Amino acid sequence: MNRKNLDKESNPPKPDVWTPVKAALNQVFSNKLTADMSIGLTYYPVQPAPGTVIHGACPPACGAGMGTCKATVPGGAIIPGIGKACSNSCSKHSDCGLYGDCVPFPTAPFGADRMCQGALTPKVSCDPADYGQPIVPLAVMPGNQTALSNALSKKSADGDATPTLAALRGTVNYLKTYSKTNANHLISIVLATDGEPNDCTGGTGKDAITNIADLAKKAYTEYPMMPVFVLGIGDLKKLDPIAKAGGTEKTYIADGKTVADELVAVFNEIRANGVCKFVIPDPPDSEDGKVLDFNKVNVWYTPLAATEPVQVQYVGEESKCDPVTGGWYYNDPTKKNPSMIFLCPATCEGIRLSGSGLDVELGCKTRNQIK
Repeated sequence: MNRKNLDKESNPPKPDVWTPVKAALNQVFSNKLTADMSIGLTYYPVQPAPGTVIHGACPPACGAGMGTCKATVPGGAIIPGIGKACSNSCSKHSDCGLYGDCVPFPTAPFGADRMCQGALTPKVSCDPADYGQPIVPLAVMPGNQTALSNALSKKSADGDATPTLAALRGTVNYLKTYSKTNANHLISIVLATDGEPNDCTGGTGKDAITNIADLAKKAYTEYPMMPVFVLGIGDLKKLDPIAKAGGTEKTYIADGKTVADELVAVFNEIRANGVCKFVIPDPPDSEDGKVLDFNKVNVWYTPLAATEPVQVQYVGEESKCDPVTGGWYYNDPTKKNPSMIFLCPATCEGIRLSGSGLDVELGCKTRNQIK
């Protein structure tokens, strides 16, 4: 998670945060609050695939890093703290594709030559496909704890940049595929970082945080509806737009001493969301091509100290939740294509206290419906 500074003299190394983060993650993985959750792990950045072309970065024949293949550059003039210029410059944002915007070379005498932002960190991939498979695949806890801990023990803080957009897009793509065979799972993303996004803006001309927030909004609002929790190690309140777009309102801020507490807060929130939101199950005969009638769904639970389940009132939308009797509603009030059942606060609290879970009845006309 620590990023190497390009100019170490003017940018002294950042304090070690990876060590306390690893310790905090191991604490959370061994905590009973993660029991029965499925947890996976991935890192960013990773290196680009062999043969990847980044305009402004040097091809292999030019040597390592940024070099020069341009004879018109006097003496291969060196840019302090960066390296040398290359001849494969870009002319517009779209030339860069996944590797950021097309910007002027940082220092004269290169005139009109331009480079993709990703050329500054040519060992950092901006391709979501390179982040589409987690280091540790999702599996149920505590069974996955050993694999997670082993992966953490082998990882050092060796990042050259913070390609958040590419990493998040690859993760979202992976989880969408995962959800197809795990449709009854509520999915959340925890984005932990010690730096602001500084690479892989997507070549749109927009700033990185705007693009990432747009992606987080799609992750949260489109099926399978994945909230994006943001944990910033350091003063990273600038990431709040990402958290807000991802349905979690604001960034959790921590340092090396508080990161364990903040991670516990994140996972407590994830577990709490799991009590109040449920994926709609497929009807028993869905394999025969039959589609669920959303006017024939009923919800039941057994209150604390009760022996018989009670039916929860369907209220249509969040604004009609009763503060005492509670209720339930779909994430799509029109019933055209809902994917989840949401519980009103009073019902949610009742289920938390009882610990009985929720029963969803399919095929009978919805009862206790408020018009």
